[in-house]
Amino acid sequence: MAPGALVAALAAILALVSGCAGLHFNRPGRTAACAEALPVAYSAVHARGQLVGFRVINGRQLRTIYLALTPPAQRRPPRLRHLHVGGAHRRATPARGQPRPANPNRKACLAVFKGNYTTSDVNGAPPSDRGRYAVLVIFVRHAGLVRARLIDKLPTAVKKLL
Repeated sequence: MAPGALVAALAAILALVSGCAGLHFNRPGRTAACAEALPVAYSAVHARGQLVGFRVINGRQLRTIYLALTPPAQRRPPRLRHLHVGGAHRRATPARGQPRPANPNRKACLAVFKGNYTTSDVNGAPPSDRGRYAVLVIFVRHAGLVRARLIDKLPTAVKKLL
């Protein structure tokens, strides 16, 4: 084998191996379940911006991210199982009209895009949102957008997952 061909072959192998050892959030085991959610994410941001991170999140992580992305004024009070009012035992009911986190038993995908976004740039974003990052939560099965927020600084809960 010619020395030039050997060098080219080694360079190709090195490029392939270094590509597979890239950033941790792109490992096939962590993102394979989100294959259907990726087109939904790109569609939500109208194919604008750069994909910063993409991975599967479990129910506990989903709740943490949901709370991190919900402004404090819109968060529900802690859920009470039962209430004792005037000696009567009643089931507590959650406040109506406030955003609720998705079913914590469902798996979802977290997608983070970087760019300059306004509400009109991202499907499902709240009316007053704008920011450098678009954080999207998408259900794994029957891929559908659950939550979209536009923020300037990523919450710690989101940073830890990327």
